[in-house]
Amino acid sequence: MPRRRSIRRELVVLAGWALRALFTGGRLAELGVIDEAALRATLARAADGLPVRLGRLDAVVGAEIWPRGRNSACGS
Repeated sequence: MPRRRSIRRELVVLAGWALRALFTGGRLAELGVIDEAALRATLARAADGLPVRLGRLDAVVGAEIWPRGRNSACGS
């Protein structure tokens, strides 16, 4: 079991890096829709295994990714 926990922890760390990269200079922060510092704090809490509102986090991730996908599909 220790190896499984180690792999799980590594995945959590990698996901945290990916999410921080997604929101660093992101469009929602640029538009003033989200507080980037507050979001980073929420991501840090989640990475530490503390409770966060996953539904809200999911909505923010979707809102940040959606226009990027639309721009890619349109060739911009």
